Amino acid sequence: MSRPHLNRQIAPAIWAKARQVAGVTVLAATAASACSLGTVNERVDVLGASPTREAVALESVEPVTAEHKTATRGLLAHDGIAKPAPRRAEWSAEEDGLGKTVPALTTTIAPTTTIAPTTTIAPTTTVAPTTTVVPTTAVIEPVVAAVPVETAQPKPPPPAAPTPINAPYTGPVQVATVAVPTIYAYQTIPAAADPGLASWAFANTTIFGGPTVFLVTENLGEWFRVSLPIRPNGTQGYVRAADVTVTENSFRAFVDVSSRQVTVLNADTVLVQTKAVVGKAATPTPTGRFFINDKLRRPNPSGAYGPYILGLSARSEALKTFNGGEAVIGLHGTNKPWLVGSSASNGCIRIPNEIITALADVVPLGTPIDIVA
Repeated sequence: MSRPHLNRQIAPAIWAKARQVAGVTVLAATAASACSLGTVNERVDVLGASPTREAVALESVEPVTAEHKTATRGLLAHDGIAKPAPRRAEWSAEEDGLGKTVPALTTTIAPTTTIAPTTTIAPTTTVAPTTTVVPTTAVIEPVVAAVPVETAQPKPPPPAAPTPINAPYTGPVQVATVAVPTIYAYQTIPAAADPGLASWAFANTTIFGGPTVFLVTENLGEWFRVSLPIRPNGTQGYVRAADVTVTENSFRAFVDVSSRQVTVLNADTVLVQTKAVVGKAATPTPTGRFFINDKLRRPNPSGAYGPYILGLSARSEALKTFNGGEAVIGLHGTNKPWLVGSSASNGCIRIPNEIITALADVVPLGTPIDIVA
């Protein structure tokens, strides 16, 4: 089994601790890998809060005690709220007598020779007001126009294949942080931002108190296409640019399931490369491009999840629920380090505790993580 490698510059305090762990080797780093730890630590402190809503649990291979269930029942549930598409308004109009003839007019005009009675035709112009029905047809236009608006925009393309681990750095990604109390995501770009047409809604914080973030896949000016942390894996939607703040992120991570190895880089600088536990055959680790959307500090660093969990936007494709919550995939520590380098998890990725601690200090939310077979 290869020894895990930890870049000394990413966290001096963690390095001092890591030196006590046999087999940890320092990789070369550049000044570009330095990161402000203050902001990250403050965020991590917030994420230690206990969940107050329905919990989502990750996985564990050892028996779950009552105390452990209480501590882990809330892991990584997401605030995605499926909203059904609104029913469309239907319109119908009555004829209101349009097109009807007035036979009485011809019978009264025929016997008279005076012109005066013909003026009785004038009242028949009262039929004209019935033409007021015509403007009401304008009500139809917005309703009818809404149909092609939804179909005019192409549906989001299927998720891109994960980036190869040896792919060169092509620049930072954009991360969208929700800036409104509730953000609505659409399958296609609507004519107007109408929550009634939205397919999903997300609160601006997760149940653990951290900010809700999305990985931007396309910047369209007034709209962003983003990856969503929901089922099925790889789902994308459109959110308004006005509802988010955007930052750039040069970090990236790779998981090679076949070699059971995790690599984390800042631009082209390797920060961490370590063996990992991946999913077993019955509950494999899903592949694709995902992103880190939650960061949790565990109350018991010696527990099954280690000191930290980095929650991912990935969902298990073998399990719908786990331990009472949605089966969300996470990158976390372990209390069984002898399993590192094997396929033994329920889909999550486990790495040594000193490594996950170092990553939690420096890797920001929104970091893309490509999992390849």
